[in-house]
Amino acid sequence: MRIGIIGVGEIARAIVTGLLEGDGPPPEVLLSPRGAATAAELAARHGTVRVCGGNQEVADGCDVLIVAVRPPRTGRPWPVWPSPPARSSSA
Repeated sequence: MRIGIIGVGEIARAIVTGLLEGDGPPPEVLLSPRGAATAAELAARHGTVRVCGGNQEVADGCDVLIVAVRPPRTGRPWPVWPSPPARSSSA
């Protein structure tokens, strides 16, 4: 399984550490370049972690996407995004 994380701060660090230091085979993890120092540290420490060139690359390359960003400080709620189209499997 390939897991993508957009927003690489303390929450993402905890998620990656838990996923990769737990039992079982470690998943491949794709990180956004936001939080570059943390992303680089995680990639250097774990062989299955890769820092991507941008958020779209993360989203396009993963099976599961985690958005680990703080909400905007505008006092308004998060926008609602439409669901992406289902991916077809070519088996």
